Amino acid sequence: MIAPALIIAAIRSVIAYVAVSVYLLFAAPIGILLATIFRWKGVLYIFGHGGVRLGLALVGIKVRIAGAEHIPLDRAAVYCANHQSNVDPPVLFTSLHPRMHIVYKKEIDAIPLLSHAFQHGGFVAIERRNKEAAMRSLEAGARSIRSGNSFLIFPEGTRSKNAELLPFKKGGFLMALKA
Repeated sequence: MIAPALIIAAIRSVIAYVAVSVYLLFAAPIGILLATIFRWKGVLYIFGHGGVRLGLALVGIKVRIAGAEHIPLDRAAVYCANHQSNVDPPVLFTSLHPRMHIVYKKEIDAIPLLSHAFQHGGFVAIERRNKEAAMRSLEAGARSIRSGNSFLIFPEGTRSKNAELLPFKKGGFLMALKA
């Protein structure tokens, strides 16, 4: 027999997935249009944070941050995190820095509206199977850091299936060094 708590969690997850997808369908075109016309990419961050908060609220995830006073909001930084679930990137996106850029896997570009919002927002897609393209992406990220933007990287390169850290890829660290 399936526990009622698991059924409720599954229902909440489906509701959150649908709600965030609908939110993305409406918010992304509006945000991209405003960002393009007024050269105001900050609107993408406002909408992005709103979508993340909506999804977290619907699934019942509450985030508590300890040590936020140590986060350097006045200068560019590169944040490295392990990646154990699909919740890690959005939680860190909203928790670490109000204008956090992310190095993300190129495969996410298959989601058209999300990929356009990511590109307009200054996120960097990394093509993990093409070393030359990956190096160009890392150089673009380094230029962005030099211009004052903070980045979130997942040095394992993928989600860990257990609590063990996977071997680190060097790309994110090279990006930080180049900056």
